Amino acid sequence: MHDIIPIGAHPDAADFELDLRGLTQQQARVAVNRLLEAHDFQQDTRVLIRIEPADACEGETLFQPVRRELMEGVKRGCILKNGIHPVTEGSGFLVHVAGRGGSALA
Repeated sequence: MHDIIPIGAHPDAADFELDLRGLTQQQARVAVNRLLEAHDFQQDTRVLIRIEPADACEGETLFQPVRRELMEGVKRGCILKNGIHPVTEGSGFLVHVAGRGGSALA
């Protein structure tokens, strides 16, 4: 099971990580939707979503399918506006998930 796990206490770092490496597109979509629908964060929270970066031998990566799911999360209010930031070399996203108790992130 690919759970959301806490990863650190640095103020500029993510609070949690969701690792989607090795998953199919369908499994990744389910995991992202679970994050957005079932999150129980009291404050806005930074989640690092990891995916495998593209390489010369591979076809499509999870970058676009995951990004589409995240954009739907913005539309539903689960992700803060301007809260999706690609991580270097297409290896994931830093996402600002909206908390249920009010905004704390700048």
